[in-house]
Amino acid sequence: IEHVSSSIARRVVEGQVAVLLRDVFEDVSLRDQPSIIADPIRAAMCAPLWLVTRPGDPGTVLGFVYLDSHTRDPFTEADLQVLTVLANFAATKIESARLFQENMEKRRLEEDMRLAAEIQASLLPQEAPRVQGFDVAGVTRPSRTVGGDYYDFMLDGERLHIALGDVSGKGL
Repeated sequence: IEHVSSSIARRVVEGQVAVLLRDVFEDVSLRDQPSIIADPIRAAMCAPLWLVTRPGDPGTVLGFVYLDSHTRDPFTEADLQVLTVLANFAATKIESARLFQENMEKRRLEEDMRLAAEIQASLLPQEAPRVQGFDVAGVTRPSRTVGGDYYDFMLDGERLHIALGDVSGKGL
């Protein structure tokens, strides 16, 4: 990118509207802007990468598609319509890629949690020791995938040692 008019881009992003300028010097608010003077463009069109995720949502501008020319009047309304359709398509594709990435991250987290639950289960005793005159049992049921409870038994001759642990809170 050699140069993009920040004035035109700002108008498109803030207004969430596509802009066609057949001659930028006819637009009083633009002709004296440094971004127009720095690279003396004569015409420009710009469309927002506008994403509406649900009806009634005002939408979000993810970026913009920008074209300019050093000649006057090279773009038509039809060109702007095509650019707007392409920008909307690009915004949808960008959002789809973001959602895909988010879904992959969620799956990785779920797999990590599943693995943590397996590790936690492997640390717990598989069966309770047999102690004459007593029924010994232990169980833990996490409120989520991984819990904060721990128990263990150790039979030392005639003595039964029981270890209990409880971590408060619900984070990993």
